[in-house]
Amino acid sequence: MSGFPMRSSHHLGVDLATQVRGRSGSGVDNLSSPSCPQILQSKLCIVTVGLPARGKTYIAMKLARYLRWIGIDTKVFNVGNYRRKMFGAYQPHNFYHPDNKEGVDKRTECAMKALGDVINYLNLENGQVAVFDATNTTRERRRLIAQKCQDSLVEVFYIEMICDDKELIAENVKAVKLTSPDYEGIDDDEAIADFSQRLKNYETAYEPLDEGYDRDRSWVKLADVNQTIMANQILNHLQSRLVYFLMNLHIKKRNIYICRHGESEFNVQGRVGGDSDLSERGKEVSNGRKNM
Repeated sequence: MSGFPMRSSHHLGVDLATQVRGRSGSGVDNLSSPSCPQILQSKLCIVTVGLPARGKTYIAMKLARYLRWIGIDTKVFNVGNYRRKMFGAYQPHNFYHPDNKEGVDKRTECAMKALGDVINYLNLENGQVAVFDATNTTRERRRLIAQKCQDSLVEVFYIEMICDDKELIAENVKAVKLTSPDYEGIDDDEAIADFSQRLKNYETAYEPLDEGYDRDRSWVKLADVNQTIMANQILNHLQSRLVYFLMNLHIKKRNIYICRHGESEFNVQGRVGGDSDLSERGKEVSNGRKNM
């Protein structure tokens, strides 16, 4: 990674157990799970930010899976699913143009319905973390989210995905977008052309998280497939763990080889079990595998 600048935040190399810092007067009791006591100081809404086809939903699902694995009740709220349910799956690219007032109003309605369910999940259904999975590319949308969460005593943590790798974006479009319900029954070439224009519409109104404008918010920015990571206002133990998890997350396809060890000394002797050293032939095999 080429950089990891942090502002008013904890250094990830220190003992995470000492990093829990509450906010006085929040009115929210400390939360804990059997495996991670006192990991949460309040209910948390993770808000994704970024243009389409940047891997937001992939990361949202990975985060939710990780948090549930460490004992934290987590649920993903995908605004695209709300849009499909409320207004139908396919919407032409001009539906997403920032000058299309009807489209903006409908998309805002979907986002607020999803956000209302986020608040209910956290405050009425004993949820601990919600992931609000959407583009959230404008400051006004993020302001609305922050205000509603603040009114409900829910903290907000933004995760922005930035990617200028055209090859990776094209790969993501083909692998995910063309198989999504949005383009079911539509010719691939037509779907790619429509989605490409949809991307341009989003780019027109995109306002990235800014070190100056958003200096008082908690966020992490992932650029160019985790080549650069920036984090701001990392205030507690859970946020530190989230940043660390994201630093080590791979979003590109890669091969994982699982193989048995080479011949061991016990193998030569015909013995079963134990934990002996490799034989000379086993070492040769081991050295050969690292060059695969």
